[in-house]
Amino acid sequence: MIVTVTMNPSMDKTAEANTLLPGGLNRLERIVLDAGGKGVNVSKMIAALGGKSIATGFLGGGTGREMDAMLRIPGIEPDFIWISHATRTNLKVWSEEGGITEFNEPGAAVTEEEMRKLSAKLLDLAGPDVIFVFSGSLPRGVKPEDLACVMGRGGLFPPVETGGYKVNEAMKEMIIHELIQPHASNLGCVLAASVAEPLGIPAYVYDCVSSDEMQEIAHITGLPEIRRNSLCHVLNSRAVTIEYAKRVGKPFEELDALVAHLGGGITMAAIRGGRIIDSLADDAGPFAPERTGSIPLLPIIDVCYSGLFNRREMKRRVRGMGGLKALLGTSDCREIEKRISEGDEKAKLYYDAQVYQIAKGIGLLAPVFKKAPDIIILTGGLAFSEYITGGVKEYVGYIAPIEIIAGEFEMEALARGAYRILLGKEQAKEFIYRAT
Repeated sequence: MIVTVTMNPSMDKTAEANTLLPGGLNRLERIVLDAGGKGVNVSKMIAALGGKSIATGFLGGGTGREMDAMLRIPGIEPDFIWISHATRTNLKVWSEEGGITEFNEPGAAVTEEEMRKLSAKLLDLAGPDVIFVFSGSLPRGVKPEDLACVMGRGGLFPPVETGGYKVNEAMKEMIIHELIQPHASNLGCVLAASVAEPLGIPAYVYDCVSSDEMQEIAHITGLPEIRRNSLCHVLNSRAVTIEYAKRVGKPFEELDALVAHLGGGITMAAIRGGRIIDSLADDAGPFAPERTGSIPLLPIIDVCYSGLFNRREMKRRVRGMGGLKALLGTSDCREIEKRISEGDEKAKLYYDAQVYQIAKGIGLLAPVFKKAPDIIILTGGLAFSEYITGGVKEYVGYIAPIEIIAGEFEMEALARGAYRILLGKEQAKEFIYRAT
């Protein structure tokens, strides 16, 4: 479902005039009224193309009621917050002499309570299968200073718990002085702070990539120098599990879910009691469009010491240039599926091998529950592929029911995390840097 959000809509009045005389009397003809606003226009275009959307935002007064009636057409479901001030009217006058002259009224003022109602509505509408389109200007009464907080992505921090952390000096210093492994999401806390601090509001990060709540037995490897830490798509994996729990009416904390995030890199998470009790990182499970996944160690040691590649080049081959990219010259699964449909047997073999390894990864992680999990969730961009999800189902459908929640929902997860913190339903933790 698509939801369009228009916070400053208008009734657009278009008219013609024989002449347009500044300071004099002008008579208008052929007046046309139309519900307007950037988001409203998106909804109207979706309807014209045969699609459906929910149109929300702010409406008020008689003008707002008239606009609401205009938008009740096939393909549009108006669901606006009603405010105390009337929706504005914008006038466009066309004359042969001067072309189009526009007169735009200021938007209706919005109160804090009305803004809270819209925020609550958007959170209620949010879900893995919902796309929000925010378009147009802000109404009067809404300004950056009204933000309650700024939420950023959490990166490859030293192992932390899932949930929210308030951005503090220790966190920023860790990023600025590059004390941790490089990752794009590391910048989330610094960017959030750069917006929040001038406004005097808190900044948070949520569900860091390196969130680690595994039991001690899961950390042990066969080399005492190497400790296994949890690295997976924490934000999206927890978000789709929370959404699934909501769908089936079961508390998130009571659900046993095995989540396979299928993207450019593939990771898996075993979630029990709201915690990720074990996981497979993108170098410990299936190969993926751009990752080698888990491969035999002895040949890797030989390659590392062959003199053919330096350390940086080997890392690049494993993460970024491995997997289907190395095997077939492309990481675009749409292209690979097209090649398979045209009879490319090599493409089919390697693509089927990826499906096979995804299923093996699920089988590898499933025993940590000591029983069948309640649900196996396939998520991420590759979960849109029926070829992949259908193949995985054939292999592991006997283990547990399978739910497909295709796509990535990090932005919704960040917003919902912020909302829980602001409402006091969740306490933001204090970050303390501990070198590993």
